[in-house]
Amino acid sequence: MTRAIDLIAELSALRDREALDGMLAQSLRELLPVRQVSVLVPVGEEGDERWLRRAVAAKGEPHPPADPAWIAPQDLPPLARQPHWLHCLRHQEVVHMAGATVCRTLVPLLTDGGTAGVVELESGAPLGHDTQIKTRNATCMA
Repeated sequence: MTRAIDLIAELSALRDREALDGMLAQSLRELLPVRQVSVLVPVGEEGDERWLRRAVAAKGEPHPPADPAWIAPQDLPPLARQPHWLHCLRHQEVVHMAGATVCRTLVPLLTDGGTAGVVELESGAPLGHDTQIKTRNATCMA
């Protein structure tokens, strides 16, 4: 529990959005039984929004690649290309996807102004109730 409190204290000191998202991904990676955590946000003009992977924290990789802030928007995937992420974002629902070797849990990143993005938790098995991801809505997708 002390480590969790230390991580929350570090998060509260950050003012830079990219640094905050990076620390959020790293904190979740340390606290949950997951392989990788990604923070995904929509960017671009309305009608041509795209997914930017703003932060990534992966097990065994000190600095896994995220999309650079200077990337051209047309080089990023359109929102529609990732329908599960889009569902999580638009409906503010946790989405669980179970595959043969990889399970993903998508959690909406909520702010005072609505949903700011999606946190993707990648694991080898479905996350159990012990992870305490609470939401009013949850959807399972294949």
